[in-house]
Amino acid sequence: MNQIIEGALYNTDGSYKNRFHPFTLDRTTNLFLTLTNLKRDLDLYVTSLDSDGKPPTSSDGKKIFNIASSTNDKTEDESIFLQLKPGSYRAEIKENLGANHWAEKALQRTTASHSS
Repeated sequence: MNQIIEGALYNTDGSYKNRFHPFTLDRTTNLFLTLTNLKRDLDLYVTSLDSDGKPPTSSDGKKIFNIASSTNDKTEDESIFLQLKPGSYRAEIKENLGANHWAEKALQRTTASHSS
């Protein structure tokens, strides 16, 4: 199974679109995922899915248990390589809102100080 998923990760205003990519494997498979040329701090996660298409969570349902993650700083490329058994999974691309919020505030302060 070789598949390249391309598409816009950003809205026209530059904000990020949360992306979920569910997939099913019928045999043991090596999986390599990458995110490159990032404009914002995005993170990459892989999670297994149960028969209802839901990821495993903590008893209170507040935490999702991921099989793998890539959470590099800022706009560094993200990548995951792992071997998965047959089953259902989901790749999730998620924005690191805290990092992007503080980066934008720092940029605003820098721009304001240069315009004075």
